[in-house]
Amino acid sequence: KGGLLALFLYAFMPTIIANAQFVTTDLPVTAFSFVTLYHLWKFFKTERKSNLIYTGLFLGLALGSKFSAVLLFPIIFLLIVIHLWPKPADWESKISQALKWFLALGGLALAVIWVIYLLPLDLSFYLRGLKTVYADWIKNPQFYLNGQFSSDGWWYYFLFAFLIKTPLPFLAALVLSPIFYWKQALSAKNTSFIFIPILIFGLVTSWKAGNIGIRYLLPVYPFLILWTGGLADYLSKLSTPYEAEARCGPSRPRSGSPSKVRPWMVGIVLAALAGWHVYSAMAIFPDYLAYFNEVAGGPKNGYKHLDDSNIEWGQDLKRLADYQKQHPETKILYSWDYTNPAYYGINNVLPKEPQSLENPSGRYAINLHYLVRLQELSQRFDNPDLNWLSLYQPVGRIGHSFLVYEF
Repeated sequence: KGGLLALFLYAFMPTIIANAQFVTTDLPVTAFSFVTLYHLWKFFKTERKSNLIYTGLFLGLALGSKFSAVLLFPIIFLLIVIHLWPKPADWESKISQALKWFLALGGLALAVIWVIYLLPLDLSFYLRGLKTVYADWIKNPQFYLNGQFSSDGWWYYFLFAFLIKTPLPFLAALVLSPIFYWKQALSAKNTSFIFIPILIFGLVTSWKAGNIGIRYLLPVYPFLILWTGGLADYLSKLSTPYEAEARCGPSRPRSGSPSKVRPWMVGIVLAALAGWHVYSAMAIFPDYLAYFNEVAGGPKNGYKHLDDSNIEWGQDLKRLADYQKQHPETKILYSWDYTNPAYYGINNVLPKEPQSLENPSGRYAINLHYLVRLQELSQRFDNPDLNWLSLYQPVGRIGHSFLVYEF
């Protein structure tokens, strides 16, 4: 039951669906990281060597997906320490065992990466790749949050993005989980498999990653979903008669024990949250990238808080082409260089120069990322004519990523 609830939460998570559409590295590293730690958990539980082998193989796939997967090494190290700590053995034996497992996993992972990189002769290939992670970043990038720009970013950027781009019913269930779990005898080992990945991925992402998209935080989602999915298992146990009452026969309810009505009432609340969760995914279809919850004012107001891959990556070009067929005089202002509007039959694309924005006349369609960045250019060059979001009211909208202006 817990697994089914977790699957349900995962399948209707807008941020997951959005990034599952793209040929990017974020969801693959999320999936392989989760599967890696699942097999490590199985190995600790069963001590079968096959699970250790699977752990190493999936660790290699995670490392081959995205360089941020190197965070799995400290995560796995801590989990091994927590597993061996209570064992009745001397420290030398524990350290020796930990090193054997760690080296075995590292060796298997390295073999997988070597194959992924097509058997390079230079064995330092992965380290050289790690050094290039931020090599192509522009100097002094201007990150955006809530109408403000900063070259340093904000320590709470990803936490804020998570809170406004995650459906409120899931956040509510996440908050409710500790209330129901506090009487559960959750082992430190099981709890560590959930929260150590969340803490390390979350903290390092907030510390090092560029403030451009919640996609960098994707690896924490499966673990949060796993934790929340456990509500189903807990409630199913709560709805059954207590063993003590079964042994003693009918008696008055004990003071402080949950009544039989309580699980039923909680079930109704969770059913309402589940319906809300489905609605969150259905209402934004098919524009999952632009999803923002009700606290942020929904997808129409998302640009007031975040930009870049949090809102759009050119997903409305087909709609823009259809719009321009109906309004052929429309001039296009478009920011993304890696897509070609002409491929979709779009023409009249203006150059990205300030002259294209001053003294506008006629009809314009401009994407939201461009509009947000015009605010920063307006501040940098002290030119208020560039700040269209403050100066003008749009007359229309194309999907969730283009605004239409008419002068």
